[in-house]
Amino acid sequence: MIRTTFLSALMAASLVLQARAAGPEQAGQPVDPESAKVMTVYFVGHSLVRSITPTRLHELVAQRGIDLQFGSQLKGGFSLTKHWEVLEKGEAIRYWESNKPAGDRFEPGRPDGDTLPKRFGSFWTAHKNHDWDALVLVPLLGADREKEFAAFAKFVDYAIEHQSANQIYVFQSWLGLPVLRDENGRRAGLGRLDFATVWEGESAVTKPSAGGPLMAVQRDYYEFMDRANQHFAQRLSKPVLMIPFGDVVCELDKRLKAGTIPGLDELYRRDPDRIPSWDPKVGAKVGANIFYADRLHPVAQPHLDGTIATYVMGLMYYSVLTGDSPVGLSGDAYRFGHEADEELRHALQTAVWDVVKDHPYTGVQAKTANDVSASRPTGKKKLVQKLKSGSISVARWKDEKTAAVTIFSGDGMIRSIKSRWTPENPNVPYDGFYRLGEEYSIPFTFFLPPRGLDEPSYVAASGVTPPAQPAGSLGTWADWKHMHEAGYEIASHTYSHADLRPSKSDESETRSGLDPTYELQHAIVAIQKNIGIRPISINPAFGPPAGQLLGLFRKFYPVVRGDDDAEVVLAQHRDTATAEELIGRLDVAIEEHKWLLVAGHGLRTELGRQEEAAPDFAERGKRWDGYKPVEYPVMAALCNNIDQRRSELFVGCFGDVGRYIRERNAARITIISETEDRIVLDVTHRLDPNVFDLPLTLKLSLIGTVNLAGMSQDGKRVKVMTRGRDALFNVVPNGGPVTIKIQ
Repeated sequence: MIRTTFLSALMAASLVLQARAAGPEQAGQPVDPESAKVMTVYFVGHSLVRSITPTRLHELVAQRGIDLQFGSQLKGGFSLTKHWEVLEKGEAIRYWESNKPAGDRFEPGRPDGDTLPKRFGSFWTAHKNHDWDALVLVPLLGADREKEFAAFAKFVDYAIEHQSANQIYVFQSWLGLPVLRDENGRRAGLGRLDFATVWEGESAVTKPSAGGPLMAVQRDYYEFMDRANQHFAQRLSKPVLMIPFGDVVCELDKRLKAGTIPGLDELYRRDPDRIPSWDPKVGAKVGANIFYADRLHPVAQPHLDGTIATYVMGLMYYSVLTGDSPVGLSGDAYRFGHEADEELRHALQTAVWDVVKDHPYTGVQAKTANDVSASRPTGKKKLVQKLKSGSISVARWKDEKTAAVTIFSGDGMIRSIKSRWTPENPNVPYDGFYRLGEEYSIPFTFFLPPRGLDEPSYVAASGVTPPAQPAGSLGTWADWKHMHEAGYEIASHTYSHADLRPSKSDESETRSGLDPTYELQHAIVAIQKNIGIRPISINPAFGPPAGQLLGLFRKFYPVVRGDDDAEVVLAQHRDTATAEELIGRLDVAIEEHKWLLVAGHGLRTELGRQEEAAPDFAERGKRWDGYKPVEYPVMAALCNNIDQRRSELFVGCFGDVGRYIRERNAARITIISETEDRIVLDVTHRLDPNVFDLPLTLKLSLIGTVNLAGMSQDGKRVKVMTRGRDALFNVVPNGGPVTIKIQ
């Protein structure tokens, strides 16, 4: 895991308290360097990093007692892909950093023509030899996004390997202005764009004539973030976060058009260089277009001057990196400190903070004066869409339940569903998990290693004696097809119960030595052939696989155990478990609004108890009940408790809960229209519709005297559950427009 550095332990409390203790009259005054707290940040990017400008950001954050020490690897127009190629070729490019000696400290050096020795240098050198509070990566989401994500992953992998970065950030870019062409195709200037409409729209525009490679939109970056956090879920101790420049500009675009950003005319008359694209004839009506100095930048070349747009960037970086409000920060560092601009600065500061503190990916939680030590959120996004008559949101759990719960059994032991089974007498009634499921309506999940069914003589490696899976202990395909038809999930445990963890002697190899692709793919083939369904879930045998295999797991299985650990409360149904222990874990999940995952390897039977009591069991016995199976009364007590608390719980199989989480996190709500008597909206995601087709629960919260009169999706009536002024209803993502009638 990436280790903690000095600032992460100090920033949330010490710096915030220090800034507030200073009082508003001192807010814009630099703090004595002797008492400044060091924050180290390394940037990998292009001219939008240069535009911050790091030197000005250093001066801005110094107002709150922070000494920003930065390093960077920069090149105009460079993607992360190109940056990595430069590293591999050993080529030198621009390394702007804090390398100017100032006593026992360092000030920012020159961005160009700097003859001073480099302290940090390239990304590889800087992260091999130094620790950083933050690593900011700036992807270019152009045409080849797969290649760019692969490069991003290489940078993160390097930081993980060298334990060099406490927190990793993705810089979210903004839109490029459209290029106008004359009748001969020659460039004829720049056009304007409706920033918020394009930014919050459906797809990116990547044609050079429409603005070039920086035309990824909001959802593209959100999908990049979701993918990044899924990819590194088991290797990073905290989620990848975002520097949300595009979202900040989008909010300012709306406020400018609404006329709530004052003082711009006066600033332009006094100092037009601070608003390079201001047109007095149209003023703020053009929204975010006033922030552009050229097609792609908030400040003209050499991208070093101060403008209101670069001031906004500085405020944003300060807010995200410290978790504190930027309100009160002077504009002196950006040549924007005139006392006449105080109201304008405050409006910009407020807009930035409103975005950052509630953003799904910044990891920032607004702190109050009475709670400056509040914990920071996990970065999981909560999708809420404001309406004129209230708001609509996606419920955390299906039907707005408090928590979720899944019980699964690994290895597919036949005795767990036929307690009186023996090799000599296999045709006995189904009971065990089958009976519990029927009695308490619980859809258990069974993770099978199909090779034990295809080859009845196969004994899977288990690391225990006698083996946890004797030959023939999985029963027959007919048994598990019966369980599937009864409503239980049949999922994958790899084909051979393969140990795909990294080898202790060579991490590039797995411990089993088996072909990972075959193990993952052939389990699907076998289950599909014999049961008739394609499994969507997998539980890696023996625990988390080698990190380099996670992408392969996700290629074959949409739901992989381990990807959602941040949302999980784990319990083990094993031989030593008690009902009180398991029910206690359920209490924790409900209290924390999380997913209780109850994992184990089968049910204890009377036959198994007798067999394992034999004196020669260790040498000649067969572990037909599985590895450390739970006592049936303990499991029955847990199931009964779940059933009694069903009003609080989303009780689902592993695949359904995992799918709900992914759909919830990928969902987008688009308001198509809103009038006095109806709201029309669309709920969409860009996941595979053949897999991710579970209905999502939406919550409509109405205000004032507005009441719900009816609801439908794609012309079909939708059932509504009411809770006071809230209405809950399930809709299918990508299933057509949702119409809400109000009165």
